[in-house]
Amino acid sequence: MECDLSQKKAVSGNKKRFTIERAFVWSCWAVLLGVVVMIITPLELYYANGYTCANTGSRKGHNLWFWGTQTDHSYSPSPIETFMLDLHPE
Repeated sequence: MECDLSQKKAVSGNKKRFTIERAFVWSCWAVLLGVVVMIITPLELYYANGYTCANTGSRKGHNLWFWGTQTDHSYSPSPIETFMLDLHPE
């Protein structure tokens, strides 16, 4: 039985070639997929930590970033604490 090589060449010639248009389409799909993943997945960049003193009611807080840095340190004294500091500054 003989094999016709022209048919094999025709079948192998149907492979899709790499073109700039195809690369652009695949790049667009990859970017779209990345955007969808970022929208669906909540990305927490920092935590806003706050503490309230049980004795005086003063408040402290800071932002803790995901790489470990603390920023935006805040302190809000309570009225009783400011009263005590006015009368007894030690």
